[in-house]
Amino acid sequence: MWLPSAAARILWRLSAPARPDRVAAELDLDPALLADRLGRLHDRQVLFEEGGRVMSLVTIDEAAFDEPAPAH
Repeated sequence: MWLPSAAARILWRLSAPARPDRVAAELDLDPALLADRLGRLHDRQVLFEEGGRVMSLVTIDEAAFDEPAPAH
């Protein structure tokens, strides 16, 4: 399944729990863009949130990227 690049990168990074500010910094994303994408992913019930950290409930492999997967 193909995902938009930003969504795939976010889900891939969230294979381990992280604070949104750290994810934005690690993926070099605008915090507002990340907040928007996290909201959309939350609406689709694919995220788990606890203690200010977020984690993906789905797995992502490199086939989902329209470019090489970022270094984790």
